[in-house]
Amino acid sequence: MSTTAGVISGRLTWQNLRIDLDLVLNDSVGTNYRQSIAANRAGEAVDFFVNAGTRYIFIIYLRGVVSTTFTLAIERSR
Repeated sequence: MSTTAGVISGRLTWQNLRIDLDLVLNDSVGTNYRQSIAANRAGEAVDFFVNAGTRYIFIIYLRGVVSTTFTLAIERSR
């Protein structure tokens, strides 16, 4: 839950460039605020301005049945 308004950024990186991961900022009840560009195999990013009182979660989609390790870095300006 965001207590103040501001920009939230999510950056997703992974090693296995043969697979596609997608990063989505979601309201935790089903509505997507922002989704990264599909079919990017080098890294994903979303930037979004959230209002005070906004609920959000990051969802990472893996296309296919392969598993991989990844890093998600989240920044929130104050």
